[in-house]
Amino acid sequence: MSYKVTYMHNGVKAQTKLDGDLADIRAKLRAEHKTLIQARKELQLFHKQVSVEAKVAFLENLADQLTAGVPLSRSLENVLYSLGSGSPMQPVTENILATVREGKPLSKAMETYEQIFGKSVIAMVYASENSGRLGQTLGSSAQYIQNMAEIIATMRKQLTYPVASLVAGLSAMTFFGKFVLPRLLNSPLLKNAEGDKSLNAIMTTLRIASSVIPWLSLSILVTAVVVFLAYRQNPERVDRLMTKIPWLNAVLSQRAYFVAFSTMAKLTSVGVPLDTSINIVWHSTHLHTVKSEFAAAYNALKQEGVSFARKLHALTAVERSMLEMALTMDRQVANFERVAQRFHTMYIRKMSKLGPIIYTIAMILGFCMVALMISAILIPNLKMMNSLQNGLK
Repeated sequence: MSYKVTYMHNGVKAQTKLDGDLADIRAKLRAEHKTLIQARKELQLFHKQVSVEAKVAFLENLADQLTAGVPLSRSLENVLYSLGSGSPMQPVTENILATVREGKPLSKAMETYEQIFGKSVIAMVYASENSGRLGQTLGSSAQYIQNMAEIIATMRKQLTYPVASLVAGLSAMTFFGKFVLPRLLNSPLLKNAEGDKSLNAIMTTLRIASSVIPWLSLSILVTAVVVFLAYRQNPERVDRLMTKIPWLNAVLSQRAYFVAFSTMAKLTSVGVPLDTSINIVWHSTHLHTVKSEFAAAYNALKQEGVSFARKLHALTAVERSMLEMALTMDRQVANFERVAQRFHTMYIRKMSKLGPIIYTIAMILGFCMVALMISAILIPNLKMMNSLQNGLK
């Protein structure tokens, strides 16, 4: 996380930008004999993000060298030399290398870049540093990041076509209400029909549609932008509001549980204790309902000594029994993976059902647009033809 920091140093007030969590920033300033005044999260909409490919390459290059017996500092130097000057991983690697040269472990150096690597990967690195399996763990961490990115991308694609259809329908309605309807209302045909009482209802409907449709579309766009900006600043708060919608809460929870149990499976596989794995999931997920349930699960395991699965209310009796039977590490890893797959399947099924609903909404929008055009063009023409027929009689 990036912060815009205001501090005092030798009686002078100054500002700078620092990465990391607030605890590390305070410690760094204290070590430099500076007094923190204010730290604000920086709103970054178009900053250069580290791609999944760049993170995977970084971890794999380190893993291959460490497995071959190359020391950690030299491995980091070689990774740094292989990066281009414009790579977003260059400053990250430079700072990690500097921290390692100070004698600190790799996991401590990576904590500053938690928003890049994530709590899970850092925990896996920490667990493996004293076991002599650091190279192997870095390789499996790279595979974990790659697999999760591919699966989540597949899950997101379930919404791509339905959302694109809805956006296309709203865009067509906006264009129709902003440009087509005003031209029709100002056409000589409808101008001449204004005095006809039988067409008053149609004319009023067209005028209302011409005024309402653009504003309605604009309000939807503004709402979407506000939600996006709010999510970038405070994802937990936005998630908390979104989960008040029952259907949306179910969908988001299924996805969050899939990520949670996939993460627990990978953490457990490299020797991270169960309570630590639950704690990492608790602090890394943004979804309020899942966060609160994993907090309760952690407390149940540590303080009450009961099964953590009993506090996870999204689990059915099937998943709960699977988790309670996982007594050994190997069984835990396998069952965590099975539970994650069950939530993945449930999410995909629910998204598959959502598609036809959104397609129907898009079709209704199209039907309304066609109906308004027919009302604006066809009915006045029929009225004029009836008038001509009456005149001929």
